[in-house]
Amino acid sequence: MSGEEKVSLAAAAVSAAVGAAFLSYIAPMHVWRSPARGWFWIGAGTLQLVFGTVHLRRALAGRRRRLRLAAGRCVGCGYDLTANASGACPECGAAA
Repeated sequence: MSGEEKVSLAAAAVSAAVGAAFLSYIAPMHVWRSPARGWFWIGAGTLQLVFGTVHLRRALAGRRRRLRLAAGRCVGCGYDLTANASGACPECGAAA
């Protein structure tokens, strides 16, 4: 895993964790004190959690794709293509 991949995965994980922290601790505290500001923090935490999770899933999918290509497997399903001469995956039909 390259340094750039590590940074991307770490940033996505931290982003999702910050969103979860907003929703579990900070937002309820602000709702109790000031409902108007509390709902803002609930919205901010939800957006942070959603976008962090999406970013994490995309980073992991890119990593999985690169690892499958390097191992000689189908990008779509992971089928072993080492002895395949047809140029297409027999399992899912994706181009090899």
